[in-house]
Amino acid sequence: MKTFAALTLLSLAIGNLNAQCTSGNCITGTGTYNYGWCIYTGEFKNSKPQGRGSMKYDDYTYTGHFENGLEDGEGIITHADGSRENVTYLAGKKVTSVLAKVAEKDYKPVVVQDVHCLSGDCITGYGTYQFPSGNKYTGMFNDRRREGRGIFYFAGGDKFEGEWLNNQKANGTYYFNTGAKYTGNYDSNGNEYNGIITSVTGMSIPYVNGRAVIPPAPVIPMGADLRGDTRQAKASTERVKMPCSVCFGTGKISKTEDWSNYGAAQGGSRETYRLERVYSSCYKCHGSGVE
Repeated sequence: MKTFAALTLLSLAIGNLNAQCTSGNCITGTGTYNYGWCIYTGEFKNSKPQGRGSMKYDDYTYTGHFENGLEDGEGIITHADGSRENVTYLAGKKVTSVLAKVAEKDYKPVVVQDVHCLSGDCITGYGTYQFPSGNKYTGMFNDRRREGRGIFYFAGGDKFEGEWLNNQKANGTYYFNTGAKYTGNYDSNGNEYNGIITSVTGMSIPYVNGRAVIPPAPVIPMGADLRGDTRQAKASTERVKMPCSVCFGTGKISKTEDWSNYGAAQGGSRETYRLERVYSSCYKCHGSGVE
């Protein structure tokens, strides 16, 4: 891969008779300059690329920052095949790449970011991934899997914030759009394991070893004198609310759906880690969380 610094030295050695400013102000301003072996469009200072610009070579285009005529700082390389590489340059030399660290003599990317990766590194690093369903994840990735700290935004309004392991929720807080929330850890399949569900009405239901523990209704002893008991007066005018026995107070039920993606970037292979739980309103309490 050629660099502007190397080709500049070559042009000085042989003389570049074809170099010319084709449009704009190529001295101090914004313009387009044809060097013969590459074309630069962007900002100039003292007749050199300086600031934001784009340098088009035969096999790739660099778009980013320039300093004193050289690529310098963060930018993006777009290759002839359409793949993109987030890079960092220092005085015309590439020093880092979020796709792969390769030998200095070969800057071609080893792997390609998924087209749904909005920003950052969605392979092994920190990035934002937009699913076709409208869901979005922002956080850490490890070998294309959600692993580490991250936030998953569901298209329906739910949100999970916490730790991920092997593409499954591991520990954190799940916020339902009904107002309920679950805080605790999860089993290897991403199901609630040990934690607390707090319903929209403020009732708390513990999860112990994957099972919701619903407290029994209070038992009033036979013959008890409840005259003057404020609880009795309240019960006579208000319906006793108990957590829903189906959704355990969350107002939602879930099912697992296959979100696998058969992408060309993976050679047509199936990404099996696209399995996710999808939530809908509880059919028994109609989303209220109580019955």
